[in-house]
Amino acid sequence: MTDQPDDLAVEIVRQLRSLAAAELRRHPQQHLAREISDRPLRVALELPLSTTLNASTPTKDLQTAAERLRADVRAALDRELDAEASLRPGRVLNRRTLRLDGDDTAPSAERQVFVGWGQSGVPRFEDFGQWLVTRGDPRQERLFAKPPALVTVQLSRAEAQRELLDAFAGGAPADWRLDGQVMAGWFSVPGRDGRRHSLALSLQAVSIATHDDLSPTSTDSAPRRRMLSVVGTGPGGEPLAATVDRLGGDAPWLASVAWAQASLSSILGDGPEADERVDGILRGLARRLEQGQRARARRTRHAERRHREGDRPTRDALRDLQRAGADDIVRDRRHDTLVVLGERGRAHAWSTDGRLVTSLRSTPAATERKRTQGIWSPAGDEALEALRRAVAARDRQVVG
Repeated sequence: MTDQPDDLAVEIVRQLRSLAAAELRRHPQQHLAREISDRPLRVALELPLSTTLNASTPTKDLQTAAERLRADVRAALDRELDAEASLRPGRVLNRRTLRLDGDDTAPSAERQVFVGWGQSGVPRFEDFGQWLVTRGDPRQERLFAKPPALVTVQLSRAEAQRELLDAFAGGAPADWRLDGQVMAGWFSVPGRDGRRHSLALSLQAVSIATHDDLSPTSTDSAPRRRMLSVVGTGPGGEPLAATVDRLGGDAPWLASVAWAQASLSSILGDGPEADERVDGILRGLARRLEQGQRARARRTRHAERRHREGDRPTRDALRDLQRAGADDIVRDRRHDTLVVLGERGRAHAWSTDGRLVTSLRSTPAATERKRTQGIWSPAGDEALEALRRAVAARDRQVVG
């Protein structure tokens, strides 16, 4: 980058765009990005005046300005995505209060799903496993297997509103309507406490009437805006938005949710045909979630088999672990693993109990990007020595 003002301005805009893209990847409603892609993102840039007058400005001042800028970018994304969707991450509409921000609009625990509204329009949430048991669903056994499988169940609009009294069935903001839902659990997600938690979600197809829909000449063929709302609570009662942010945009449901949102956006009209398409998209969403879970399980089993058999990737991982210094080990906050950086771009992800999760290749640019974004953070000497001890103990168990 040169010192010419024009070149500096172009580079600054480019970097701001990269910052916005990184924050969007971590946003719980990132699947709605296409809906706002043609809008400018308005952020305020506050630069300490001392920066322009004194080249030795303390790093603390610049760091504070950078943190403020990142917060402004995130707030701007919140405004645009929330306004577009008429939704709130993790929450469902209370039909009695017509609000999305009350304490009763989100599950109180990570394993709860939305099971419908009560008579007065208050959302009802239940433990997904217990709900399956109550219904006599034989798939309940899959939830409690070792490891648990992902189970999905569709809930129709009629089922969700079965107990709702007529007085509370209408009047939602802008004719807000639930067109169907997929319940899914369990997702295995690391918590702030360092343990993995079983998480359930309610993935809701929601439609909002446009201005034309509300006119006296509205017909069943009038367009509606359709979005997918992800309802749930993170591990330990953490807001779902915070969980997605902590995972660095790598939550296991995001790819499937993005596909469903793109598909829902393509439905222009309303009526029976549109309802059939929504139902088909939700079936496809359920199928994609289950297929993704099975693929992740296969990768995990493959990594464990490689560790037991001691084939070439495992030998490389052990050799790189022994050669590693304090700067060669990082903590991956998305997967709650320790990553050892080896020679020739090798990288090995280990669980804290000494199990090799996977080995991969990471270019210098990719490594630096993960460090900069905070996905990989320094782990230090103590973590390195603890990992070596755990791996040695596991190897002794395998040999014994």
